Amino acid sequence: MALKGTIKDFGLADIFQLIALQKKTGVLALESKGNPVNISFHEGMIISADILNRWEGDRLGEVLVKAGKISREQLDRALEINKGSGHRLGYILLKEDLINKDELSAALQHQMKSLVFRLFHWKEGRYKFDAKDTPSSDNLHSPIDTEYILMEGLRILDEWPAIEHRIPSFDTVLHQVQDEVDEEDSEITLSENDKRILNLVDGKSDISMIIASSGMDEIEACNILIKLVDTGLIEKPSREETTARVSVTKALPELLSTINLEWFKAVIIEFIIVLFILIEGIGLLSGIKTPVREFLTFNRVEDLRNSVRRYYLNRGEYPATLKMLVTEGYIKNSDVLDLWGIPFIYRKANSSYEIYSSGPDRIEGNSDDIK
Repeated sequence: MALKGTIKDFGLADIFQLIALQKKTGVLALESKGNPVNISFHEGMIISADILNRWEGDRLGEVLVKAGKISREQLDRALEINKGSGHRLGYILLKEDLINKDELSAALQHQMKSLVFRLFHWKEGRYKFDAKDTPSSDNLHSPIDTEYILMEGLRILDEWPAIEHRIPSFDTVLHQVQDEVDEEDSEITLSENDKRILNLVDGKSDISMIIASSGMDEIEACNILIKLVDTGLIEKPSREETTARVSVTKALPELLSTINLEWFKAVIIEFIIVLFILIEGIGLLSGIKTPVREFLTFNRVEDLRNSVRRYYLNRGEYPATLKMLVTEGYIKNSDVLDLWGIPFIYRKANSSYEIYSSGPDRIEGNSDDIK
């Protein structure tokens, strides 16, 4: 089925409905304002949703910490293990027995639904559906009924204007006015869901994180937050706090908006490389040669990972070799070499990959490898 066009001309609800009714299998690639999203379907059911630039509310590890499923220390350990492995964080948490399959499944289901629901707010962008074979499930969570997503998505769109009037930004950090509520001495009656949301308001988490950690949909969680504000149990930041935060956070984007960040990054890296060549060429400061090369090589590894992710989101699979990234225009020829002139090591499995440099000794598999 050849299906592509603009979201303005053919809404996302219509696209989802068409795929569901025809029980199509394939990948729906969406893009709006630089945010690429891939939604995979199997016989009309949603089996995965992935976005390169994830919203803050979609941080799986943070959600599990807030929900009390894992500790901060366990998350840090899992993230350390995850570095350079190519595996998703959920796989690492499961393998290390930090959570069970049911807990991971529930978190992934909630994460996937939240991501898809947010797509219904998109007013512009492009879409393309490629009919291709997709696995029926990754065994970590059950497929989601697209009809359910459609009904909930349309409900959210209907109710959202009233909520948006009260909660204009998910970046807002709320504070508890009092830590505990004695319901016997209070006229306020809280449901279990009310208490769950109240306990997540810690003065540090913004609204997006509270919603993600609650396990509720956005509408329900937002309505509870509004209720808690109206009853005086939680409050928004004071005008002084908001003004101070805005004055800092607003100034930086305004400054950065005048700079092409990719160009700026490239100039800095090129400057460091030239500086390093000059230092090495005249034989001075030999002690900093390796640290400089290691820094630049590590930076190149990170750039390669980002290129591989972009390729995956566009193609639905990882490249067989790094040369394919060069051929497709994702990177330059020189990017496949580390700062010792040795090709980066790239290995692709069915659902993962790894990229690293063999380091200054040019021998793979020892402690100076750079990942």
